[in-house]
Amino acid sequence: MPVNFIKIFQDSWNFILNQRQMALFFLVLLVIDNVFFRYLLNGVDPQSEGGGSTFLMLTVAGQVVNSLLILWFLSMITFISQQKPANLSNAFAYAVKKTPIFLLLNFLIVMPFSLAAASYVATGGGSLFALPSVLIGCYLFIRLCLAPYSYVLENSTFSQALKLVWLNGSGKRILPLFLFSLLVYLIPLIITLQLAPLASSIVMTLIVAAVSAAISLFTLVFTYRFYQLFIDKNILRKFQ
Repeated sequence: MPVNFIKIFQDSWNFILNQRQMALFFLVLLVIDNVFFRYLLNGVDPQSEGGGSTFLMLTVAGQVVNSLLILWFLSMITFISQQKPANLSNAFAYAVKKTPIFLLLNFLIVMPFSLAAASYVATGGGSLFALPSVLIGCYLFIRLCLAPYSYVLENSTFSQALKLVWLNGSGKRILPLFLFSLLVYLIPLIITLQLAPLASSIVMTLIVAAVSAAISLFTLVFTYRFYQLFIDKNILRKFQ
């Protein structure tokens, strides 16, 4: 089935409007999470003795909490879309269960591109393998970017999530994945980086955090809708 990104955008926006109370609840949670860890990190000097390890620990903790909130919201999206009772406590329990492997999958998918990009910057692009490594890392990320969500939505294993997404991204189907990656990862990242310098006061920090949280929630609904259209049901049946 062809992927209509405009239709996905409209459906995602309608879902947010129809579930505005729930969306507001998670928006507030994400804002609190963002501001709280930003405050903690601003109070740590990474260059001081012990500051580096503290900064790293807080950064990891922030990622864990953020992922937990994201998966909690994703679980609620799934319950509502499948017309199941939308129970916050059940969704939270499921999110807690899935968070460790979700984080591991994200780490493994991002790592090849991150290492290649770091090597490219360190060598100034002078290495013969620098640019090919970046391109390969980018390709792997695009092919596997849905694997963490597949692991959660299909309640599958680590390897099944990777295999399912890899098989679905072959041939011409990589183009929708490429466009999806631009819309869900690159554009929000650019917007967030542009907004970050504006957080120079408490009011602006809250506004920036709210905008970032709103983008995260919308892109998550968008990801769910895209996933449902993109995954070939015939391939999916082989893993069930």
